[in-house]
Amino acid sequence: MDAARFLGLRSQLNSVAKRFYAEQDAVGRRRYKALFDPEAGSDPVAVRKFQKPAPPFVVLLAPFAPYTADAGDCFALELLFLGTSIPLIGDFLSVLSQLGRAGLNESSGRFVVVEAFASGEDDVSQSIWRADVPVESIAPPLDTLGSWIERQDPHSGLLSLTFNTPTRLLSGGRLLRRPDFVQLFPFMLRRVTSMLYAHADCEPWVDIDALFQMAREVEVCRRSFLWQDWKELGRNRSIRQIGGFTGTLCLDGDALGEIFWVIAAAGLLGVGKGAAYGAGRFRLTAGEC
Repeated sequence: MDAARFLGLRSQLNSVAKRFYAEQDAVGRRRYKALFDPEAGSDPVAVRKFQKPAPPFVVLLAPFAPYTADAGDCFALELLFLGTSIPLIGDFLSVLSQLGRAGLNESSGRFVVVEAFASGEDDVSQSIWRADVPVESIAPPLDTLGSWIERQDPHSGLLSLTFNTPTRLLSGGRLLRRPDFVQLFPFMLRRVTSMLYAHADCEPWVDIDALFQMAREVEVCRRSFLWQDWKELGRNRSIRQIGGFTGTLCLDGDALGEIFWVIAAAGLLGVGKGAAYGAGRFRLTAGEC
């Protein structure tokens, strides 16, 4: 098992979710759309301004070495649920349990979802559900994005962005293989503002010109990227490549303090194709380059 397996969860989860919700009424089917296939709003201005809504959750993949899981082994899958998706955590666990019964492979990879943990502003993890209780009883602790960003903010000094999973970005019809920060920043801003608008009932007011000017003032101290092609399991069990860059971008400059909220939120949500399922994940490290 490796991280690329989880980048391919989209097609498998969607397939299971469609069957799971197909047996429910119109309300259930709307819950499926809200969680796995959100629709664009009715405001034509917002439709032009923001990208098509992505799922309101993020698989928070961290780098780990490939390994073989034996029967009885435990694996913790970390996820972020944003805004409107929080009441649907039970639905997600139900779908994940259905996938476990079907298996990640045709004849193997079956698993059982045994317990769910969550943390709030105190960063203390606590159990919110076990397999022997109804998913409707889930009441997770909450955290606000503003509070979370404030806890990450170094307020000064160098900032290193380490991209751990393949990041696939298209600009002008071309793949970005060794992007500069001014090329990356628009993707970060669009991802963050679109997710907040679609799933947190919030249209953040931003001065686009001012933010882009500050991004141009950021100094790139070091840029080291590699292109990787990872394999994922697609529809009908087909194997396909996920191409993207990984590596490190080191930044400096006073302007970082003004746009840090965008960078930090983008690090949490991921950027680029497949971000909801773990692609485009990067870690922030203060004071290192």
